[in-house]
Amino acid sequence: MIIVGVALANHRGSRATASGDQHSHIADVSLPPDARLDTDYQPPNGELWHIPGLYDIVKDELQKQLPVSKPLDDGLPWCAAHGNTWTWGSADDLVTVTVMDEPSKHDVAVLISRAPEILAGC
Repeated sequence: MIIVGVALANHRGSRATASGDQHSHIADVSLPPDARLDTDYQPPNGELWHIPGLYDIVKDELQKQLPVSKPLDDGLPWCAAHGNTWTWGSADDLVTVTVMDEPSKHDVAVLISRAPEILAGC
C-alpha cells in the first residue's frame, strides 16, 4: 500500500519518520519509504519525487490521502482538482501536487510545488 498525505509545513529539507516514510522539502507531504527525491532535476519552487509502482494505484492512493475539497492544515484553502493535479491556495500562494506516469523508468513521478501563480491561481 502506498500512503501519501499533505499539509503545509514551515520547514525546509526532507526527513524520514520513524516508520521510514519520506517527506517533502516544500510541504508536509508524506511519501512511501521507497520514494526517491530527484536530485538531478530541481524544478523552480518545487521538487520531483519518484515512487515505484503503477500509475493508477499511486494516483488513487495519493488522492485518498490528500485533503481534497478541504483546506490544508495551515488553513490554505482548497482550490481545484484537474485529473492528476490538486491545488490549494490563491494566486499569491499556490500549492500544487501533480502525479505523472513514467513508464520508461517503471515508476510514477510526484511533483510538489509552492509558488505564486498569477495566471492560474484560484
